[in-house]
Amino acid sequence: MLEEKRLIEEAVHLAEKAEENGIIMRLMGAIAFKIHCTNNAELYKKIDRKLSDMDFVSYTRHQQDIRNLLNTLGYKERVPTMAMHLGARQIWLNKNGIVIDIFFDQLYMCHKIDYRGRLEIDKPTVPLAELLLQKLQVVNFTEKDLKDAIILILEHEMANGDNETINIKRIAELLSDDWGFYYTATMNLEKIKKGIDRYDVLSEKEKTVVKEKIDALKKVVEEQPKSMRWKMRSKLGTKVKWYRTVETISK
Repeated sequence: MLEEKRLIEEAVHLAEKAEENGIIMRLMGAIAFKIHCTNNAELYKKIDRKLSDMDFVSYTRHQQDIRNLLNTLGYKERVPTMAMHLGARQIWLNKNGIVIDIFFDQLYMCHKIDYRGRLEIDKPTVPLAELLLQKLQVVNFTEKDLKDAIILILEHEMANGDNETINIKRIAELLSDDWGFYYTATMNLEKIKKGIDRYDVLSEKEKTVVKEKIDALKKVVEEQPKSMRWKMRSKLGTKVKWYRTVETISK
């Protein structure tokens, strides 16, 4: 646990140093989930959710500034691959070999999450809606994704804003313009509802709370007017591949 505590402290320190240098760089991924879910720190231990690296997102205009900062702080940059160039991404290592993965403007894995105009809302992490979307965009939804999503939903209310709440309006608007993302996200919400029953460390009341919040989110998503692009793509359904195959970059 001491190593995990130090990893979180280092990640927050990096975000703060970036801020001091006029750089907008926000945490996402497992560390960001733990920062926002302190009321369920014990639950994280019980479900054995471990941290392994640091994930950030920033704006393209800060790429060179980040490179200068991390070089000054003693981090080592991985030699960029073609996939990293295409994805506007930097990968760094700290002195212990821990990976620092930095994306720019967007997270484009199975589906695209555009962060432009959203990174100023919260710090040191991205907003909670984007944290949940990061999990909902995963086609091959894993146990780690399930654990993170359950605890985030358990601890936070669904609302139409970003003040330590999950902004369902933001999620609904994004999914109403992208049928592929909508399909994957709604499938994953169902996986969360079913998967939560496997965790005996959660009370029946806690499981019910999560399921009710998911139902509330799905209702807003379904009622959100869909774009013409969404409607046209929905006619093709899953007969045409609806997601991007993620190229794994060796860390």
